Amino acid sequence: MIYAYQTREIEKELLTQGKRVARSLFRQQDSPFSKIDHSFLEELIKRTEQMVLDFRIVSLKVYDLDLGDILHYAAEDISAVKELQKGLPSGALPTRGSEQYTFTERHGRWYLHLQGSVDDLENQLCFFESTVQVDQEVMKRLQRSRMIAVVVTTVTILSMALVLYPLILSAYKRLQRAGRDLLESNLNTVIALGNAVAKRDSDTDIHNFRVTYYSLRLAEHLNLPPGSMRSLAKGAFLHDVGKIGIRDQILLKTDRLTREEFAVMKTHVELGEEIIRDIPWLADCREVIRFHHEKYDGKGYPMGKAGEEIPLMARVFAVADVFDALTSVRPYKAAFSYVEAIEIMKKEARQYDPLVFQRFLEVSEAIYSETVRMSRDQIAEKLLVRISPYFGLEKRQSA
Repeated sequence: MIYAYQTREIEKELLTQGKRVARSLFRQQDSPFSKIDHSFLEELIKRTEQMVLDFRIVSLKVYDLDLGDILHYAAEDISAVKELQKGLPSGALPTRGSEQYTFTERHGRWYLHLQGSVDDLENQLCFFESTVQVDQEVMKRLQRSRMIAVVVTTVTILSMALVLYPLILSAYKRLQRAGRDLLESNLNTVIALGNAVAKRDSDTDIHNFRVTYYSLRLAEHLNLPPGSMRSLAKGAFLHDVGKIGIRDQILLKTDRLTREEFAVMKTHVELGEEIIRDIPWLADCREVIRFHHEKYDGKGYPMGKAGEEIPLMARVFAVADVFDALTSVRPYKAAFSYVEAIEIMKKEARQYDPLVFQRFLEVSEAIYSETVRMSRDQIAEKLLVRISPYFGLEKRQSA
């Protein structure tokens, strides 16, 4: 931008010089030129020859008002002039009071080709075309001016950058902190909502922390990408959010549900999907919420999907959810031991994705052993340490 500006300034200077050359040739003329002005032509040629060294005129053409030739002047061999003028614009001359010009470079020298009209206060006198070689000293002076302007501007920009950089960096860090605070707030809201539902169903929200932790550990063992880990974490916390819409007589019933009651209970997956539908930040956890009760053998609900028709995140979560349900105390049952839970799951292995279930068997005992005696706060802290990096939050230190 600086270079372009300085180039325009140089062009203005050269154009002014070129126009001065052309105008000075005709400064004593006060009536239109004609082909019969022989005495004036002789004086014009002498004046032109005298001024060639000062202005380095390469060629000059003068036309009367009917565009008839009056004068052709060339300071060099005419073939050299024609070679120099190759590619320059030709055709209609500009109207009165206007000019058109072109700069060109040949063999390291700069030339100005100028077309225009010569006028006094009342009359248009003639048209002219001139090619002027820009004096080398003029070019050197203008180039030095351009270089100085570039250097000064560059130094100014660098100085401003040194002043502004700490301010910009500080603003950027504040923006990052605000983004992290918003993200952490969103995550905390998800956790709180999921835990509120869990308390209605099981009198404790430790289930949500534990099943989410199991799901993430299994997903890591499957080498799932960070985006999937974020979707799984949110979906695991909110997998039963639809139970908000299930009435207490069914949700809290300790006896086996009737067929009609179970049909109502199954609607919690659609209710959960409806609850998060208009929240863009939760759009990626829809698959876990809607499909976590589907079974690999096609005998689950709500749609009876089978195999890989079931989204992967839902297949991963389903294994962790069943395991935690078996090893947890519920109002209607005692907790099974690790060995008992695994035996039950093996007998029902057709319900699970074979690869996911196999990977779970490889890590389940270690995961269970490290969490079985943890309190609610301990497992919550352990989970937050695990999920923070996936959400771009600072990794918290576990107590």
